Amino acid sequence: MHPLSRTMAALGALAVLCACGGGGGGSIFNPNPIAATPCNPGTSVTISQPQSGSYSVPTTIGSIEIVLAGNTNPVWSNPSGWTLALQAGYNGAILPVNGNLNPTSDPNGPHPYSSDFYLNESIPQLQSGMQYSVYLGQTYGGCTPVQIGQFNT
Repeated sequence: MHPLSRTMAALGALAVLCACGGGGGGSIFNPNPIAATPCNPGTSVTISQPQSGSYSVPTTIGSIEIVLAGNTNPVWSNPSGWTLALQAGYNGAILPVNGNLNPTSDPNGPHPYSSDFYLNESIPQLQSGMQYSVYLGQTYGGCTPVQIGQFNT
């Protein structure tokens, strides 16, 4: 295969993986995925409810909670500018949740960092027996969402 053909095929595959979201509410997917850089939350972040790596998570959990290391970062200072996305299975599309991250209190939650700050976002009902990867991205695009954890239903 010609080198240019390989490059074009790779770019096409990347475009499929970073498929643009549609709809009126904006999307975390950049309309030009080739030029996108990974989203940088400016701090360490992971999912806390359910905890990353959890099994047998109920399909009706209703929300995902994330925990940030500190409150001097772009996510905490502008939570409406960030949102979560879910990928069902290993090859499924990464779909925006289209909700809003909201600051929350969780004194009994996991404390992976020396200074923990929590946000949550509502999610739709999940499928049973599925692995879900959770991504954090900007509400109106501009960067490629980054994986912050996974869990199994």
